[in-house]
Amino acid sequence: MRSLARTATVIASIAMAIVLTFMAAKGFELTPPDPIVAHTFASNIEGHDALR
Repeated sequence: MRSLARTATVIASIAMAIVLTFMAAKGFELTPPDPIVAHTFASNIEGHDALR
């Protein structure tokens, strides 16, 4: 019974790693952000209107 639980845990861990790898490939960049995007993001954090 323990070996079945360990096997299920290993399979679930591998599946989660694969899913997170594909999600990270779409959502994260290794390059610095574009200055316009960074400025807009900073403006939104400070509560300013991004279109001004």
